[in-house]
Amino acid sequence: EWDIEAMQHEIEKLNAFEDVFCISDQDLAHRILDSEEIRELVTPSMFAFSDVGARWMNGPFERNSQNPESLKYQILTGSMVRSKSEAIIANILTLRHIPFRYEMALKNGNQVYYPDFTILDEATQKLYYLEHFGMMDDEKYLSRARIKISDYLAFGLVPGVNFIMSFESKDYPLDSELLNLTLDHY
Repeated sequence: EWDIEAMQHEIEKLNAFEDVFCISDQDLAHRILDSEEIRELVTPSMFAFSDVGARWMNGPFERNSQNPESLKYQILTGSMVRSKSEAIIANILTLRHIPFRYEMALKNGNQVYYPDFTILDEATQKLYYLEHFGMMDDEKYLSRARIKISDYLAFGLVPGVNFIMSFESKDYPLDSELLNLTLDHY
């Protein structure tokens, strides 16, 4: 049973927190999310997904097993991701109660990719794929990103239909407001 009054109280605390700490510096934002004091404000019920979403999220799937040592950033659900921006994205999905799987295998013949996030639309059972490109000012990374986007298109992923991309560089960090607007579209 949901305790609506308690949840509203938690939302008020989080809104007050956001008013004070609404910042663009991702390092500081990540340190705040890791803070025990802040985590105490956030109750597990705030992360409650529907039964369908929870079963899908927690069900078996092929994960990316490469470089487990690079899973350094803990997200609100307790799972680990590889980058600060991925942590921000995962936390936004969690707070919006959007079921997702991190780095779930996407296969096309012999080729396998691991999009950052596979998202389930519970109403339609349709899957969406979200890939974050985080170092777009690095030439080698940019070259690999072009190839990866091309491969995703060859897999049948279509931007604006079932493929969501986010980008950042040193001068243009991840914009969580834009990400939220993009998620509203889907």
